[in-house]
Amino acid sequence: MEFRAPIPTQLALKNGLPVFLIERHDIPLVSVALALRSGADTDSPGKAGLSSFALDLLDEGTASRDAAAIAREFEDLGARYSGASEADSSRVSVTALSDTLEPVLEIFADVALHPQFRAADVERVRVERLGEIAQALDDPQSVGRHVLSRVIFGEKHPWGYPREGTVGSVKAISRKDIVAWHKAWFRPANAALFVVGDTDAAALMPVLRGASGAGRTAGRRRARGTSMRRKRRASSRWWTNPARRSRRSGSGKSASPRRRRTSSPCA
Repeated sequence: MEFRAPIPTQLALKNGLPVFLIERHDIPLVSVALALRSGADTDSPGKAGLSSFALDLLDEGTASRDAAAIAREFEDLGARYSGASEADSSRVSVTALSDTLEPVLEIFADVALHPQFRAADVERVRVERLGEIAQALDDPQSVGRHVLSRVIFGEKHPWGYPREGTVGSVKAISRKDIVAWHKAWFRPANAALFVVGDTDAAALMPVLRGASGAGRTAGRRRARGTSMRRKRRASSRWWTNPARRSRRSGSGKSASPRRRRTSSPCA
């Protein structure tokens, strides 16, 4: 039997974010992935692992939810969330029942667009990551892959280092670096949304348009302090006003709260 790849329906949000939809109605599930054209290739010199560090921290907490609340709400809705940084791309994705897609996407938008990167969360994830790097250094195969990458790409190329970073680079990454990375690359001109499953354009597009607005409403009920609300309103322009977001950030180039990838970190 000849396989024929499905042709997606091409849509777009008002801010220019491309949306690619493939309808599959055989089972009541929908998978949504936000893909970025930025991965390890955007890590700053001496900051190998920055992109994957930022991706790991997304579901550690937003202005309206902490990590436990995010995990609990996804679990209650039967959704599976994941995130990963690759060599030249990054993605965050969620799979949900078609009946619960709307509330799941509200949480998903909150996680992707409104992460707080709290100092305590940054330090906790840093310690966990350093522990994983130490374990990888005891694995000859991991060390060999790292050395091969360094030989092929050189010490000045981001791909010459493991995507999880090295001991030195992970220690050097600051909260300011992580916030700046997210601000620079999480924008409509640098991303695309892929949706596959039991939905159609008529049902999907209103949900996408409303997802971030629902997140802002929920957050205002929970967030405390004027400054916190101001930060979330500014972040929400990712969905609603790409021109203002672009001028501020400049141009440029898994269902659990903890997900760890197995690249080959080395000191």
